[in-house]
Amino acid sequence: MVEQAEISTAKEAADHELILAFGRLQGAANRLEYILGRAIEQECGISHLMFEVLLILGR
Repeated sequence: MVEQAEISTAKEAADHELILAFGRLQGAANRLEYILGRAIEQECGISHLMFEVLLILGR
């Protein structure tokens, strides 16, 4: 198993490859959520939040 070095400073954390990858993943997810929200509003006339509520109620 690969031994992980301990992160001891904020700079090390900000430069860590896993932290950077996670940040990029979050950015991509946020962008997709924005695109989906706009498409739902244009096509169906409801907000993304209302769509989420309807999904929960439909379960």
